[in-house]
Amino acid sequence: MTCVLCVVFSQMFNQNLREFAPFIFASVALWQFLTESVLLGCRCFVLGSMYLRQQQVPVLIFPLRTVLGSAIHLSVSLVMAFLLSLILNGMPSLLAIVSLIPALVLLLCFAVGVATICGLVNTHFPDTSHILEIALQALYFLTPVIYRTEFFADHAKMSLIIHYNPLASILEIVRQPLLFGQAPTAWDWQLAGIAVMITTVIAWWLLRKMERHLVYWI
Repeated sequence: MTCVLCVVFSQMFNQNLREFAPFIFASVALWQFLTESVLLGCRCFVLGSMYLRQQQVPVLIFPLRTVLGSAIHLSVSLVMAFLLSLILNGMPSLLAIVSLIPALVLLLCFAVGVATICGLVNTHFPDTSHILEIALQALYFLTPVIYRTEFFADHAKMSLIIHYNPLASILEIVRQPLLFGQAPTAWDWQLAGIAVMITTVIAWWLLRKMERHLVYWI
């Protein structure tokens, strides 16, 4: 996928392949992780129904299991993206790389919250996963996955959408230190933190509201 996207979009966006290839590699891996957290999260409670019917277990285990499974694939991809960037562009700043730790924690918390919400909603509305699959396709183009955020700097409307897109900030807080050795901006930290906070609160509220009756819906 990285090779195909580089061949097509490096020419269209007039990008240097030495920087663009690691960027695409990491971006696709991060987006795939978020997509799997949403779509596989929709079925996490249905797939765990056998355990839920037999004994009382903490229901958060099931979305957590889904996210951690996807996180294994993500970690391998991010290591490969880092090595690719290291070979093509040299060693990034070690101080910036340290910021990856809280960034990855925020990413995992966001993914667990999203997987929990999607799983609970999907138990009541089984078509949720199909709707979200279409929504994610639209978000893919509204989020800087295959292009840099600076690309639309001269386009006010698109720049505004990207600026207030929490998914863009979540991607940036991982990509900036990993690939470019730069600390993420304060705005990206704030927007990503707000997104994680809102997602966590909604997931916690839904769990408290639906946990006791979940077994009847799966």
